[in-house]
Amino acid sequence: MAEHDPEKLHHKLKAFAERFPLFRLLGVELVEFRPGFARTILPLRDDLKNANGMMHGGIIATLIDITITQAMLMTDEYQRVRDTQGTLTASTCA
Repeated sequence: MAEHDPEKLHHKLKAFAERFPLFRLLGVELVEFRPGFARTILPLRDDLKNANGMMHGGIIATLIDITITQAMLMTDEYQRVRDTQGTLTASTCA
């Protein structure tokens, strides 16, 4: 199994996020992330609002997906799954 350098991985993921077309299109900013935690920002714009003037639910769901994924990508568990070409899904409980 490959050795992982968390700092190198963090830099790689941050650089990827800054170039990723969907993040750029929506205006998502990856503020902070580490294993099991991430914080993103998505400023509310008129084109992201629903008919009631609130952020569209699909945009909120996408932001949740993006944020959870960033937190998950930094975990040792994800790196082990990646090394073995397996799959991993995230679930949340409120």
